[in-house]
Amino acid sequence: MRSILHAFLGAVFWLTAVSSQGAESGLGALRAPGVLDFRVTIPKVMQLQHFDHPAALVVSPGDAARGEVIVEGGRIAIVCNHVLGYILRAGLAAGPAEAADIEGLVLPVHTEGTQRVTMPAMVGLPQPGPSQVRYRIRLMPGTAPGNYAWPLSLHLQEL
Repeated sequence: MRSILHAFLGAVFWLTAVSSQGAESGLGALRAPGVLDFRVTIPKVMQLQHFDHPAALVVSPGDAARGEVIVEGGRIAIVCNHVLGYILRAGLAAGPAEAADIEGLVLPVHTEGTQRVTMPAMVGLPQPGPSQVRYRIRLMPGTAPGNYAWPLSLHLQEL
């Protein structure tokens, strides 16, 4: 994107220099008064991708006795070019989880139901790779061991 913008600006400055240097000298010089107006529009980008994400919540007998499941190994990549930052919305589906914590993102996220966390801007920073995350999911009392649908959803929102 920058190389296209640099080439365009170079052409504009060259045309300006050529028209101001020799256009008025010589016979039959051409004059073309006008205004050059250009705008650069950068499209908004908001992306959230999961890598190596668990498809289900597996509750072992030990997890059920402890009342929580710790899931490690997933990765999340977030890209947002909004200058003010973005909102990460975490939500829990009905089921065995009553709360969840996500560690490994720019800021830690805790949710009991639905939580909105304002994240800082990424503009001007190198694009980060996927972040290694850790989920700590607190279970509802009496949750039995077994396989459950993944209870946590993540979405990006504009500020």
